[in-house]
Amino acid sequence: MNFSPARVKRILLAAAVIGCFAACKSIEAVSVAAEPSKTIYGQGQNLDVSGLVVNAVYSDGKTRSLAVSPSQVTGYDRHRIGEQTVTITVSKSFASFQVTVVPLLSLSLISPPSRSTLREGETFSLDGLVVGARWAEPVGGGHYPVEGLTVSGFNGDLAGKQIVIASAEGKSVSFEVDVKPLTGIAVQTPPTKTHYKFGVDNLDLRGLVVLGTWDTFGNELLAIRPAHITGYNKDLAGVQRLTIRIASKTATFDVRVVQMSAISVTNPPAKTRYIKGENLDVRGLLVSGTWEGIGTEPLSNVTADNVSGYDRTRIGQQTLKVTVDGKTSTFNVSVAGLSAMRITSYPKLDYMMGEDLNLSGLEIMGTYTDTISSNEQRVPVNTVDVSGYSPDRAGRQILTVSLDGVSTTFPVTVSGYTISPKEGIGSAQTALDY
Repeated sequence: MNFSPARVKRILLAAAVIGCFAACKSIEAVSVAAEPSKTIYGQGQNLDVSGLVVNAVYSDGKTRSLAVSPSQVTGYDRHRIGEQTVTITVSKSFASFQVTVVPLLSLSLISPPSRSTLREGETFSLDGLVVGARWAEPVGGGHYPVEGLTVSGFNGDLAGKQIVIASAEGKSVSFEVDVKPLTGIAVQTPPTKTHYKFGVDNLDLRGLVVLGTWDTFGNELLAIRPAHITGYNKDLAGVQRLTIRIASKTATFDVRVVQMSAISVTNPPAKTRYIKGENLDVRGLLVSGTWEGIGTEPLSNVTADNVSGYDRTRIGQQTLKVTVDGKTSTFNVSVAGLSAMRITSYPKLDYMMGEDLNLSGLEIMGTYTDTISSNEQRVPVNTVDVSGYSPDRAGRQILTVSLDGVSTTFPVTVSGYTISPKEGIGSAQTALDY
């Protein structure tokens, strides 16, 4: 069965409308059909919406159950004792239910963290910590959420036994940890990069391997961050001794900051041939720098300000100098001057007396030479001077086209008027009638 394009379009539109009726109905109201299984909480416990059933009434009058995400539930404060109204927001409609928070009476240590003996400089972890809690009835006993505890008293950079306190809701519990001292650090492998470009390169720690030694733990690799290292200055040339400091223990390694020894033009500008009067264009110029122990790398900050020696008025070959940080390199350009012109298309050649000169259609080809080679290219008419035309003088006139001391000519004819005795009227005559 074949359908016309118009009918197909109507069928698709109807399907879209039916689909929208099925899926695009709006929610008019929501209500709590069943409250959560848990509505009484101990102070500090997280809200649990298991068992919550929320119904929505849609614009078609039908009621459907909704899945509620945590972002749609607001109003619960686990630290505030007493009754609280928890609000569910769905599509600008609201429903609510009540919960009660009873006070925390005490905390107790059930199990300390899995690791209670640590290395000096190591980060403390609560993994394995279990804290018992006693709340007012009807909640009674249970476990306090570890993520809700505030921990104080631990200093990873201080060796020795320490009492760590875990607190919540004004109650606390404590346990002991033993921080074993770091007895020394040593550079096992220096960084891969040991030479740096003066004024350019930041410190690069890739490849650096540092070994730490602790009482009872032996030797282990340390995670080194830039904050552990002092002594690097990219603006100071020469050998620099850098210090790694961790928990009052130090180790050192050396780097060298080297100044650029030379530059080279790896690619001249795209434009190296100029017509007299043109400005320098350094687009495409690529310059590389060379550093001892590093090699040659491209420079990214070279501009026309780094280039000198260009004279747009001097015809011939010119050697231009590139200077970066006191180092120089060169490239050559040529400036060509106009040596000859020829007219390839003439403008209007016939005029009546009093008529202004019209250069429309004039095209000029110029020969440009830089003393070594020459080439032809079109000369813009608005740059030349055209002289010799007199609108008040009938006859043949030779006009001169001039630019930069070079000229060419072309003729025009101006027709005049005479009085005929027989006719008594003016008649046009060229200069040949006179």
